[in-house]
Parts: sequence; C-alpha cells; structure tokens
Amino acid sequence: MAAGDLVVPAGQWHLEWDGMLLGWPGSAWTLTDLSGWLTLPDSINTNINREGRWGSIAGLQTFGTRTVEATFTYTDYGDIDTLEPLRRALTPVEDPQEQPLVVWAGTANPEIVYARIDKAAIPSPREFSMGLHTVTVSWLATDPRRYSLDEQQVQVALPYKDPAAGLHFPLHFDTLPPSGAGLEFGTARGGGTGIVDNDGPLPVWPTFTITGPVDSPAVSLVGGTGALATAAGFSIPAGQALLLDTANFYPAQGNAGTDPDTDPSWIGRNDKLTVRNWFPLPPGRSAVLFTSMGVNPDAVLTIAWRSAALL
Repeated sequence: MAAGDLVVPAGQWHLEWDGMLLGWPGSAWTLTDLSGWLTLPDSINTNINREGRWGSIAGLQTFGTRTVEATFTYTDYGDIDTLEPLRRALTPVEDPQEQPLVVWAGTANPEIVYARIDKAAIPSPREFSMGLHTVTVSWLATDPRRYSLDEQQVQVALPYKDPAAGLHFPLHFDTLPPSGAGLEFGTARGGGTGIVDNDGPLPVWPTFTITGPVDSPAVSLVGGTGALATAAGFSIPAGQALLLDTANFYPAQGNAGTDPDTDPSWIGRNDKLTVRNWFPLPPGRSAVLFTSMGVNPDAVLTIAWRSAALL
C-alpha cells in the first residue's frame, strides 16, 4: 500500500500513519485538534549583532524540525480492544526510521512529511471507563517541508540527429549526388532539455536518474549556476543507471529500475562526479539540460520531484 492510499478516498480532516486511517467519517476516530501542520517551524539564523548599534546584519536563515500534534476522540463507545491497533501503530522502536505521515487538513490536497513518533498519551479519566477514548500524538519531522503526495516526473532524451534521414542537398540540382557527395540535413530528434514545473512556493531538491548507455553525462540548470558532471571516460552501460540525489549530495550507480536502498548492485560514485554544483528546482517553470560526450538515442534522464510548502 502506498502512502496516501487511505487518506485520498477518505477526504479532508483525515490522517494516515503506519497503515492506519484516523479521522471521521473514514474511521471512528475524530480529529479534534491539530497543531504544527500549517505552522512555520522555528527559524535558525546566523544574524550578527551590530556592535554599538541597533539591529543586526542579516545572515542565512533556515528552519528547524517540524512538530505535528494531533488529538483524536473515539466517536463510538469502545472497549480496551478498540485501542490496541492504535497503540501498536504508536509504539516506538529503538533507532526508528522516519515514516510517511499523510495529513489532509486545511489544504487543497493531502500532503506528506517524513516523521517519527515523539510523544503519545492516552488519558484515563472517568469517561475512559465508559468507552470514551481520547489520544494525543506528537510527531517530529526533521525535514520541516510538507510535500505534495504525488511525485512528478519528466523524462529527457539526448539531442540526436539521424544522419541517414532528411534532405540530401546535391552539388548540382539536376542530378542526385553520388554516395557521400553533397550536403545532408538529418532529421532532428527532440531532447536535451527538460521543462520542469515546480508548483509549490519553495525550491525543491530533485533526483536525477540517468539510464545508459551514455558516456560522461552531465546535468545543469538552464540560466543558473547549478551543474553536475561526470568524469571524461566514465560510461553508464545499458541496463545501468546513475542516481544523483541532490537532497543528500550523493551519486550512486546500479541496476536500472531497482531500489538503491535494497538492491546491493548500487555503489557510491563520488569519485566519478567532477562538477558538484548541486542545485534545487526553483518555484515555477525551469529548464534542465542533459548532455554527454557522445550521443546515444537510448539514454534517458528522469527528473523526479515533489512540490513543497512550509506554511
């Protein structure tokens, strides 16, 4: 089951965590309070105080961890067994991995963060003994950005011209040229530049997947300074791919179409990346250029990203 498969059909005011849908009417748990979701996280700045003067010199500003807190109330009378699935879903483990937390509340579409359980409380007042259950949960997301649920993709081929096709321009108009004589204007095949639409208000860090065969591929932002290029003589054979993870500044090579997290064929390729001007996709429309030392019509660049928001 993919993240969001429960929330999307349930609609607004629902939350999905660890395979559980929480919210009414999709479940008997009503979302009665939500904080931290449409909130700007605490800022982290490097401002420098002006010595002997008011104010400060503006420095870099970033934003810290997002804390999401939700309270759910059971809308039907239940016994202790009612709480068991929720207790299991909220029980932390040692060294937990961040999991998708999907929320559809106050936005046009459901959005997702990757988080860990921080706190959970099941109060036990007198109403608890009558089957009226309330649960409060807190999650921490180290990446504070809320991402669109659907990943967007654009595929780009290398610019390519077929020398056997197109118009033969003879030296003499009244005769066809012998083989090799005259000028040939081959048929151009589209490629080289991918148009990317980032619909969110924030720059986002994409993944670039280059599928071979291709020699010394490079990716750059048209009109910007961002560029990623591999060493001369580096080749990606057919059936293999190079993944450029811009969020983590990490290149890896492995079997095309497999998961780098589970397939042992994937290995780091920092030694093959000679230009490392990692770059995000700015808000709005931008263009990404795909080039190589040689041109192979079967080489493909796949650009994948999700739009993101903070507030």
